Amino acid sequence: MRRVLTLSVVAAIALLSLGVGGVAAGPVADSVAPSQTADSVASGPTDVAAGDVPRSATAAECDAGDGTEVVGCWNGTHYEAELSFNQSDGLNESELEALTHLTMARVEHIRERPFREDVPVETVSREEFMNDSAGGNNSSEAFRRWNDQVWEALFVVGEEENANDEIDSVFGGAVSGFYSPAQDRIVLVVAEGEETRIDPSTLAHELVHGMQDQYHDLTRPRYAGATQDGDLAVDGIVEGEAVHIEERYAARCAANWTCIDARAA
Repeated sequence: MRRVLTLSVVAAIALLSLGVGGVAAGPVADSVAPSQTADSVASGPTDVAAGDVPRSATAAECDAGDGTEVVGCWNGTHYEAELSFNQSDGLNESELEALTHLTMARVEHIRERPFREDVPVETVSREEFMNDSAGGNNSSEAFRRWNDQVWEALFVVGEEENANDEIDSVFGGAVSGFYSPAQDRIVLVVAEGEETRIDPSTLAHELVHGMQDQYHDLTRPRYAGATQDGDLAVDGIVEGEAVHIEERYAARCAANWTCIDARAA
């Protein structure tokens, strides 16, 4: 279910409005998900030991039958592969799948560890996303009143307004996608009545969250901040890693990878 829109949530939604993406803790319109702590990101119990980072597979070593231990290769797609299509006329289902496989391979190569399983990617219309977002807050009345006071003190909302509703109305139209740990899937938001076009940086960012969830289970209570400061701390870790990988991904696209043009998205 949806968590309350605190300052950390709005910061994450602001990232989404820039095409950065974020994590959701439940169904469509969830807020930023609980994340791993700094030590769990750096050396979770299932991570490889320092100095024992797996080597990315070569194109010749990449095969559709390879297991999940191979890095830089997903479902037969090598991280240096090129797509035979663009998204000038939108992406169909098979093209979105191919783009997802290539992006997963590239995230593996940059992060230097493999995905454990597929990360489903689905699309919803902006209208559907906004409808599902409405009324999704199940926090206590006392907490909602406190949260309203926080935003009133910042002069973001008025005394008679509901902070959650007001923030939804402003930022809901800018969300481009999110990962839901509760549903183990990525949801990308597309314009109603338009062809499906994806910002590849958003997809890469959300796939990092999918990988985080596979290794650390982001639904665990230990990753939920007990206070707003706690939420900010865990959000900083989970989003910080995803943004770092996304920036390295974008740098590779600018240097030597062939990537779908985000301007067509």
